Amino acid sequence: MFSYPVFAWNLDTGDATQEIGGDWICSPNILTALTTIIKTLRWSNAIIFYETLDDDMLLNITRHFIDNHRGFKTTIYNVADFDSSTVANALKKLYLKENTGVQIILLLRNITLTLIKMADTIDRYSNKTTNYRTASWWIILSPVKLEEHFVDFNLQNVVTLSCKDDHLVHSSSISKGHITLVDCLNHGDVSIKSRQQSNCSVDSLFPNIKYRYNKRRLVIGTVASRLLQTNVGERNQTVYTGLVEELTRLLAHHLNFTYTFKQPDVGQYGEISNGGEWNGLAGQLHRQEVDIVIADLVITEEREQVIDLILPPFLASSWAALYKKGIDTDAKWIKIFRPFQSYIYLIILFTIVPVAILFCVLTVHSNDLIRDERLRDHLKLQDLVLRLLNIIISLLGMLFIRGDGMLTKKVPVRILLVFFWIVPIVLAGIYVGNLTASLTDSKVKKPFNNLEELVGLTDWKWGIRGFGLYKKVMKESKNTMIKRLWNGLVEFNETDPSTFDLDINVHINKILKPGEQYVYIGADSKYQLLNQKDCNLDIIDHLYSYLPMAIAVSKDSYLKSDLELALGKLSDSGFLKVLKDKFDEDHRPSHCKMIKTKRPLRLSDVEGAFVAALIGLAIALTALLIEMFRRRISGP
Repeated sequence: MFSYPVFAWNLDTGDATQEIGGDWICSPNILTALTTIIKTLRWSNAIIFYETLDDDMLLNITRHFIDNHRGFKTTIYNVADFDSSTVANALKKLYLKENTGVQIILLLRNITLTLIKMADTIDRYSNKTTNYRTASWWIILSPVKLEEHFVDFNLQNVVTLSCKDDHLVHSSSISKGHITLVDCLNHGDVSIKSRQQSNCSVDSLFPNIKYRYNKRRLVIGTVASRLLQTNVGERNQTVYTGLVEELTRLLAHHLNFTYTFKQPDVGQYGEISNGGEWNGLAGQLHRQEVDIVIADLVITEEREQVIDLILPPFLASSWAALYKKGIDTDAKWIKIFRPFQSYIYLIILFTIVPVAILFCVLTVHSNDLIRDERLRDHLKLQDLVLRLLNIIISLLGMLFIRGDGMLTKKVPVRILLVFFWIVPIVLAGIYVGNLTASLTDSKVKKPFNNLEELVGLTDWKWGIRGFGLYKKVMKESKNTMIKRLWNGLVEFNETDPSTFDLDINVHINKILKPGEQYVYIGADSKYQLLNQKDCNLDIIDHLYSYLPMAIAVSKDSYLKSDLELALGKLSDSGFLKVLKDKFDEDHRPSHCKMIKTKRPLRLSDVEGAFVAALIGLAIALTALLIEMFRRRISGP
């Protein structure tokens, strides 16, 4: 609920009113200067506060806008009858409506200082929903000089336009403790037609814009986690490192603020306690104990009801399973077949059969093994089948560098055998080398590939870190598989309280315990794998649930729009990806990172041998055709 204190100088009592007096003798030059400002800043709209006393000047300004700024929109407030609370509420509503900032023109005499004082202090009482200090831009019009009254204010972007010596426009840019004359807006005698100056810039009008939050001190809510490590440095000061610290430093540099980290006293990320109050980081924001939360805070519908989450998410992860390597799922007798991929054995078979058929045809028609032509003509089918099987067995023997019974004198058959010999020689040589490597190395197969397979393993147990979010997602999930996973956790917890232990080291020790078949499930599994010194851990990633993590601010915080813009720029420029890649660096010992290059023999490795067999097949057929043609010509 927005509340504003009643000041002693409020508009009701008139204690703060000041008779300014003076006439708008230099109004033409003020209007020209106003045009220069609006064009330089590229304003398309403005809010005007005025008093009835200055109706004529207001009329001149509105006419000037119509004539010189087509499409320019104005919202006009007559504050003559406003009290302090009305003005304060109006300022707050204006800020929330404009969202990214407020552009205001003051055309006041007696209550100028009062309204400026309210705007200068409203940020303290608006529940952090306004940022008039740096996100408002003021043009103050006055018949007399006023800037000396504003030097102690917090408002950083104020330009005054006033008359001097009855014929000059005196313009000043005011920031805390400093008054700077804006030369490009100082015009001469009204009798001389004023010309718009061309050397005005945003920096000359509002020099503090480039300083953004101008080193404002913000409190950052966070928790020690995989994204933020805490260490004790010199003088017992806490030193923060990790992705959160680097992201905070980038945002602080971009928006120009300083910061301190603050961790919650109760809870971690935030959930509703038994008393109905939010604890943890969400509770800190809800009670406005911190300005921003930067942590691995997962986006949930419940949290979005009490805090504002900044999009895009700066990080996303999913549940993964961490388990121990070393489960050999292959029987010993299988190892002898490992050097080849399975389909290579089929290709060998499909190569031998046509070669055997051709060999049989060649031997029969070339009269190589059967001298008696009459006997050859009366060969029965079963004799041909037996001959074919005998040739297939002999060809299989060639794979072991034996080719008994494959003697022949005819050219086509000899050509076929020469080229086919290339296949068994190449295969045998590579096979022996790969078999030796395969027998000296154990190939481990993953015990499961998804959560459904895990919950089906009766001799395995699993656990999670018992944060409220993880338990809530599993407990309330309507997914049948997740319900089975949760039921398993509840059952294991009855005999083992460490099933939900928050300490990751407890889960790691259970995984590595000899004889234990235990799995840790969490969004930080990959991080834990990459930061362990033990090489016996392995991971099954992307098991369930995409978990986007976002920066958060309190509801309607003035920081929201600036953080969204800053985070969007960091994302578009690739900085967020660089941070994520750095976060995913593998910190394990070098021998854990070695990639085993041994693999089953692929077809591409031996395709040359099979090409040679095809060439031999073609040449042998060609030789057979030539021989048959020669015999037909020469006769029997």
